[in-house]
Amino acid sequence: TGKLLQQKATQIDSLQEVLHLAQLKAMKTLPMSDVWMQTLTIMTDNFTPQKVKEKIRELYNLRMNEINRKPDGKRITAMLYPYPAAELGKPLVDGEMMDLKGNIHRLSDFKGKYVLIDFWSTNCGPCIAALPEIEKFVKRNPHAEVISLCLSQYNSWRTHPSYQNLPWHNMNDGGGWMGLAKSYNVHAVPTYVLISPEGIYIKQWVGEEIFEEGGTLEKFIHQHSQK
Repeated sequence: TGKLLQQKATQIDSLQEVLHLAQLKAMKTLPMSDVWMQTLTIMTDNFTPQKVKEKIRELYNLRMNEINRKPDGKRITAMLYPYPAAELGKPLVDGEMMDLKGNIHRLSDFKGKYVLIDFWSTNCGPCIAALPEIEKFVKRNPHAEVISLCLSQYNSWRTHPSYQNLPWHNMNDGGGWMGLAKSYNVHAVPTYVLISPEGIYIKQWVGEEIFEEGGTLEKFIHQHSQK
């Protein structure tokens, strides 16, 4: 019975592969729509055989400019061509981020200052609860930059009431959990990543209250700056 089930599963996998390849071939010339993007996202999200992955990349490369103009485009890019894994004590993994005005920034733009990346999402209560303390930290520490990097989709990020008019950077890389968050091994929010003025990834905290005056974050920055 087990052998028979395994044979059936193999047959189903083979049929799915044929269907995916046929879909991808048709999608080369079909007009791009929400359904088109949803189909590509689902196929990219799921575990697929190497042959299908190659055809997904082929389709992506063919229509890359159109794909990246769509809300899910950057997430598809991040899944097909992921950032390398960031390592503590090593140079930062750089990447593009967009602010609320549509301007593009890179992490490396902030070299020369301590940079704290605040990974958050629009449905994260603790992320929002930390905002008053982050604001106090920003006012006390002009030598540091804070980037609140949202993992939610563009529309919910742009319209979130708690994150409008922040006195620090509010950005989104479009990759969600598969973008810079994956590179920095973010599995929960809030997660805080600290980059040194030299551009080195030096610390990560997950879900901790680190912004109190003279507390965890400020002590770490002070000790690090004395080295």
